[in-house]
Formats: sequence, structure tokens, C-alpha cells
Amino acid sequence: SALLRRSCRSCSCSSDDVDMMSPEIISQIDWDIPRTNGRDVELGATLGVTRSLLLKYAAEDPEVGYCQGMNFVAALFAVASRSSEEAYERFFAFTQSMRGLWLPGFPLLMQGIDTFKSLASTRPWYRHLSDRDIQPDMYLPRAWMGLFSKWLPLPTRVLMLRRMEGSGLSYMLAVSLALLDLRLPRLLQRDDMDELLHVLDALGRSDLDVPALWLTTESWMPLAAAAVQSSLE
Repeated sequence: SALLRRSCRSCSCSSDDVDMMSPEIISQIDWDIPRTNGRDVELGATLGVTRSLLLKYAAEDPEVGYCQGMNFVAALFAVASRSSEEAYERFFAFTQSMRGLWLPGFPLLMQGIDTFKSLASTRPWYRHLSDRDIQPDMYLPRAWMGLFSKWLPLPTRVLMLRRMEGSGLSYMLAVSLALLDLRLPRLLQRDDMDELLHVLDALGRSDLDVPALWLTTESWMPLAAAAVQSSLE
């Protein structure tokens, strides 16, 4: 349609690309876009660019196409970039490097969860959650597939994005471990599974000490990078 063509112009998505795209993918993107901003004015102002990024990527990488969570990733790049062209270049490069998060079967997600378990196994919060039958696959997919949109406020995610682009899964692991370390008191105060899952759903969205998160993340990075490398050997 003319609307689809207009929404793609800023990222040079051709009308042929749109016409060849699965209607189901377009419908899913259009379903998720209004839920992307979470009442954030800055995110809301970039939803047109976000939609364009997703349509263009789905056309260029039909194997991945579109998966829920990618809308939050595209929106972050739209906010953090100076132009739609820069946003797509960065979004495309990052998504290509991490495409296993969204490919059928989610291979990179599964690898990451296994690595996370090995790194977290001795942490008090991990034992506390495991004793209450809360496993990483109950909270990490929502955190990672949306690039921490559920866990961290927008300015913090923008601040960390370049580091995320450079270090990929290692940095995602380090951020997750650091944030859970910092939330240890809040987690230990709760024994009920539903209450713990509620805390995990919005782990760092309020009262977050960003400098402490940054330093703790960096302290985790050598271990996370070594664990990821080991998992590939």
C-alpha cells in the first residue's frame, strides 16, 4: 500500500521489498509498533523510523524476518542514532551478529542461557530463584530479545548500546549478572514465585544506580567473554 511505501522511504526500503513481504510479518510489526514506546515520549517520536527499520530488515533477511522483541531493539537504535540511515546500518549490523536470538529455535538464546547458568550458579540470588523453581528461561528471553527494554530505562540502554554492539552476547550476560547482583536484597526479600517474577519482569526500571551497574557489568566482562568463547570451542 501507499502507507507502507511511505514508511519505508527513510531507510530506502523499495516498494518491491514491501510487496514481496509476508502479510503476516507486516501485520505483526504493525501490531507491536504501538506497544513499543511504553508511554516514553522519545521512543514515541521515533516509531515511524522504527517501523521502517523492521520492514527493511525483514525484507533483507527473510530467514529471521520479524520476531517479537525486535521492535524494542529497532526503537533503541532509532533513538540512539543521528539519522535513519545510521540507525539502520547499526541495527542491521547488530541484528546480523546476534540473529541467533531470533532465528527459529533461538539457538543463540539457548547458548546464552546455558552460559548464564554456568556463570550464575554460585550467586545467592540464583540459588534463591532456583529453590523456588524459577529458572533463567523464565526471565532471560524477555530481557534479551528486547535488548533489556523490560529491565532498564531508555537512557541507560542508550548509554550501553555502543558497548553492546561491540561485545554482543558477552555484554548481555555481564549486564544481566550485574543487575541481578545489584538486586540481591530485593530478590531475597521475596519468597513467593509470583512476587519474584514480578520483580524480575522490571528488574532495573526504578531506583537504579547506573554507575554501580556500569562498574559491576565491567567487572563481569572478562568472565562472561571467556565463558562465551569456551562455549564456541
